[in-house]
Amino acid sequence: MNDNNKIAIITDSGSDVSLDLAKELGIEVIPLNVNYKDRSYKDLYEITPNEVYDSLVDEIPTTSIPSPGEIGEVLDRLYGEGYQKFIIINISSGLSGMYQACDFVLKEKGYDGIAIDTKGIGLMSGVFALYAAKLRNEGRSFDEIKHLVLKNLKNQHGYFTIETLTYLIKGGRIGLVSGVLAGMLQLKPIISCNEDGIYYNVEKTRGRKRAIKGIARLVKKDMVRPYWLFLCEGQSQEGIHLLKEALKDEIENAQWSRVNQISPTLGIHTGPGLVGGILFVPEE
Repeated sequence: MNDNNKIAIITDSGSDVSLDLAKELGIEVIPLNVNYKDRSYKDLYEITPNEVYDSLVDEIPTTSIPSPGEIGEVLDRLYGEGYQKFIIINISSGLSGMYQACDFVLKEKGYDGIAIDTKGIGLMSGVFALYAAKLRNEGRSFDEIKHLVLKNLKNQHGYFTIETLTYLIKGGRIGLVSGVLAGMLQLKPIISCNEDGIYYNVEKTRGRKRAIKGIARLVKKDMVRPYWLFLCEGQSQEGIHLLKEALKDEIENAQWSRVNQISPTLGIHTGPGLVGGILFVPEE
């Protein structure tokens, strides 16, 4: 392991970095917990998104962050494997306690590194783990990677729409989206995270197809230079097909593009039917 490869890139499963992609790029994923009344699962590792969706009729599970001890075990293992510096990419502190927990454990252990609150969720956060891993794998130093990730936090733009607000409400994650509750059933919000990492309404549209077209329009307006483009969905094949069609040329011209299934923990809070687009426009 050369000096550069001694930098561990870590994220949490709420960042929607698939285990396959994590393995390919050399990213460690710390799982959140999916909790039913009589059992718990490690997000991604022990339960799939479809298993969560299929069970929602019977029970809406809760989610929780791992204990400090569990986070510490991951850091200790990586240190034992030769990693000397740590960059931990976390979902928004406005939606989860994961950033605070990782920051605490990292400092408590005395390891050299940084936990970063991305103020985003899903691949709005995960894109920075992918970016950090890419920089490391290109041979960049720890200080360069840290600097570039922090500098580019403002260069991510993510938007999504969901079928119903029921699950955000039940999970206590409604944030500033509650204004859409006053209207008709066909009023569909386009949601993002604000500068505090809280969900808010970007737009309200009449009907799902218009919401998906609105996501495409919002993503396109920030394409100012070479970009990465990720689409995500939660058991919504029809919706993701519509978004792919609306962004056909932009997908072709992206430096990096993928379609991603959201993690089980995010599926719990959004329910089936999520469709989203995440644009990342990195600059040196």
